[in-house]
Parts: sequence; structure tokens; C-alpha cells
Amino acid sequence: MKERAYNVYALSIKRPHLVLLGAGASLAAFPNGEKNGLKVPLMNNFVETVNGLSDYLGKCRIDYKGQNFEDLYNSLYEDSQYDEIRQVIEKIIYDYFAQMELPDEPTLYDHLILSLTARDAVATFNWDPFLWQAICRNCHRVGEDNLPHLLYLHGNTAVGVCTRHEKIQIGHKGGMCSKCKSRRSRSKLLYPIGKKDYNIDPFIKSSWNDVKSYLKRAYMFTIFGYSAPSSDVEAVDLLSEAWGNKYERSMEQIELIDKIDEKTICERWEKFIHSHHYGYHNDFYSSMISKCSRRSVDVSFGAIVDGIEWDEHPIPKDASWNELDEWLKPYIEVENKVRLYGND
Repeated sequence: MKERAYNVYALSIKRPHLVLLGAGASLAAFPNGEKNGLKVPLMNNFVETVNGLSDYLGKCRIDYKGQNFEDLYNSLYEDSQYDEIRQVIEKIIYDYFAQMELPDEPTLYDHLILSLTARDAVATFNWDPFLWQAICRNCHRVGEDNLPHLLYLHGNTAVGVCTRHEKIQIGHKGGMCSKCKSRRSRSKLLYPIGKKDYNIDPFIKSSWNDVKSYLKRAYMFTIFGYSAPSSDVEAVDLLSEAWGNKYERSMEQIELIDKIDEKTICERWEKFIHSHHYGYHNDFYSSMISKCSRRSVDVSFGAIVDGIEWDEHPIPKDASWNELDEWLKPYIEVENKVRLYGND
């Protein structure tokens, strides 16, 4: 690796890289299931994938076959006679995702976290605990003050929250709040209803306020495995409002990582893409995050604004934990000297 990958691009740009995750990101990370063999469901196979859900719906004589889970859940939500059944469904779903664990070896989620820095943020629509687990087991590698900020836009099964304070406190589910010493409550999950209210829960509202703030300042915006479904029109509208007029963001970069073909996914995110200022990838490891780990914003800005030729310095995909630690060392040494943490 060339020396300038460490030094010339040493967090010279303060603007963040915001990464938005959908279910496709977790599926890409664990196509064959997580540590315990639990599969990551999508909405079109959700009932069949989540253990116990199809049996319960069958017991309740609810016809789910051939239905997208979003449509099924929404029909139950709109009819009060199904309130008790819906509550059981929600418990089954919560318990399923809460059981999930990262495998012992490094994963795509670890690589994602280690490829970003404290100025950056990762926002997720996913209920699975992978993002939180990856942060927890990698904080000692880069330092607790040099981790990307995490935002949970639909709630999450891994985190506990304390809403007694102006700034909501989050941490391990069931742990004690560091401020008031009360036990954190589990995060509520936002389920797929026809019209979502992102203000109904203080934790989710706070997460959305943060993601809008990051998006307004972001130089790079990566959308990974989130196809902007029609059921999430409110979410896309909020993101679009924060991004603003694409013609006034002519230098910023959009990155799309998805299995959906380029033409279709670009049409769905058309409001965000200015001209040719985007990259399309069907694999995380061909993206700028992976190829220019910990320096994606600096490298992109340098190439576009200053005409600096950039070098790829990808995070090693198949490295062991010890090999990852060795790969990280020169980056962390430079970052500790620069002391350019945070987003001010």
C-alpha cells in the first residue's frame, strides 16, 4: 500500500460519509444464515423465514400464502379485531431477530464499521443486531471515539434506550443508563404499516432527526440493500427533503450497492443523483467504502475537486482478526496524530 493512502488522505475533509442500510445488506452479509443458522428474511419470504410465524398464522386461520408481509401486516393493523393476534406476531418477530448473532470470524458488517470513522454515520432500517454487535466487538481496534455513529430508523432488537433525558441515551439492551442509573428499556420496532409515523416514538424520532442532519452535511451518501419500496414513501420523502435539490449538490457523490439492476435502482433514487455523480455496485467490496477504507470522502473529494489521482487501499476481505489489526495500524497512527474526530 502506498504511503499517501495513509497521509495525504488523512481525514482532510470533515464532511461525513452517510451509509443507509436495508435488508439487502444483511442478506448480502449472511446469504446462508447467521451464526446460529437463522436466515435473514425479506418481505416477500418473511412469514416462511421467521420461525414460528407461519405456524401461528395458520393456527389463527389467517391466509398468508402468496402475500407480501407488508401487505399482510397492514391489513391486520387496520382491523381492531386482530389487535391481540398482531401483538403476538410482533413478539415472534422481535424474539427471532433478537436471537441473531454475528459469526466469530470477521464479517461484512465488521468490514463496514472498520472502513468508516467518527465523522461518518450508518443508518439502518434493519431490526437485526448485526450493526450494534459489530461496533461493540471492534471498538478496541480503532478506539471508542473513532467509530461511526449508528442510527436506527425503525428501531432495533439489540439496543436499549433511556428517554428520560433531552439527548436519548442508548446502550446494551437491559443495561443501566449512565446518566440516571435506571434500566434501559428495549427499543420499539416500527412495523410495516401503510403510513408510518416517525414521530410516535422518541427514539425513532431522534434517529430521524440525526440522519437528516448527517444527510444535509454529507459529501458521500451510500445506499446499501435498500430499494426504496413504495411502502416507505414517507422515509424516502424525509431523506429527499434533507438532501435537498440535487442540482445544488453537484459535487456530492451517491453510491448504490444492490442486486437490483442499475437502471431500476437509479430511477428509484433519481431525486438524489446529479448527472454522473454516482457509482453503482452489486457487491460491497467493489464500493468506495471498501476500496478506499477509512478515506472514502477524502479520496473522492481529492479526485473530483483537486484532480488528485487516487489509489485503492481496500480492507482485506478474507483477513483474520490479527491480520485486520495489522492492516489498521498505520491508519490509526495517522488518525491519532491528526486528531480530527467528530463532525464539527
